[in-house]
Amino acid sequence: MKISRLLSSTVALTGLAALSISTAFAQSVTPVFISPTGGAAGNVTFTYQLFATADTKVSPGDVFTIYDFNGLRTDAGNAPAFTPGGAGVSYAVSTQLLGINPPFTAQLAGDNPSLLNVSLTYNGTAFVNSGSSSQFLGTLVLHSTNALTVGSFTPFAVNSTKNSDGTPAGNQGFIQGPNVAVPGTPEPGTWAMLVGMGISGAAFARRRNRRK
Repeated sequence: MKISRLLSSTVALTGLAALSISTAFAQSVTPVFISPTGGAAGNVTFTYQLFATADTKVSPGDVFTIYDFNGLRTDAGNAPAFTPGGAGVSYAVSTQLLGINPPFTAQLAGDNPSLLNVSLTYNGTAFVNSGSSSQFLGTLVLHSTNALTVGSFTPFAVNSTKNSDGTPAGNQGFIQGPNVAVPGTPEPGTWAMLVGMGISGAAFARRRNRRK
């Protein structure tokens, strides 16, 4: 079954040669894949840009995680690195085998304990996008021993709040990444189903809490 029939929506930013597939339930931060760049053997550079969509506020403690990034390099000179796109924007970069699951997003099942995740935890001054178009947050560069292949996607999740009323906002889905070669890693269709179910559960929980 094709990915396009399994995922609920496609996120694209006009003018950028990049694509991410997401199941967003509110305005939030959107990662956009730019390009892989071949380096020395066993070292491929993956570049992503982060954008705060309209009516989004990014606050300290908000988290963006890319899950199961196959072949991620963490050695000196090749470790994950974030470059801010403006004054006051700052993320702490970390890697871990499980999590970090961003607040306001559903717990993601299927996180492979054999593949490293990359997380950005916001620690800058609050970033507010009160406009009607997306605003650039910065660039994330990852290095992998694996190359990009056609149809290779890796899950992501991110949280923020809506600027207008402070309600939770999150974005979950897939973004292009290195090919997955480790047995037991969920197929994109499985991730899509789990993420979709999680979002529905999160929405139900919020409605239930408001009734109390």
